[in-house]
Amino acid sequence: MAAVSITAANVLASSTAEKIQGILGETVTAGMPVYLKASDGKYYKTDANGTTEEAAAIGIVLSSGSANQNVVIATKDPSFTPGFTMTIGAVYVVGAGTAGDINPVADLTTGWRTCVLMVAKSTTQAVLGAAVGKKNFIYTAVAT
Repeated sequence: MAAVSITAANVLASSTAEKIQGILGETVTAGMPVYLKASDGKYYKTDANGTTEEAAAIGIVLSSGSANQNVVIATKDPSFTPGFTMTIGAVYVVGAGTAGDINPVADLTTGWRTCVLMVAKSTTQAVLGAAVGKKNFIYTAVAT
């Protein structure tokens, strides 16, 4: 399998979603998972092949933007529309092919840091976030 293909215009949080606002550290597209970089307090695209910080998603951006622009990020949502067609019951994780990718959990391979983003409840909606500790997403060690 490969990273999902996100249609940015179709990314949508439900009315019950939990959201935060922040400043981007780089250009992102709606639907990409992001992490908060401790050294500058800005949001960047996640990468499962990166550092622990880079793999730990805070949420998914709801609109596209460039460095130093404001952004709204969905952190938890029981009815999130991620902008791609899903398989019911499938688990989706931070990807590693390109920063900002989302992959099906079946794609996990050696070296990927695992961060679960969402579980599909229909072909168009997912439960986003898992509320584990201070983070909203489940994060585990590097796949071996």
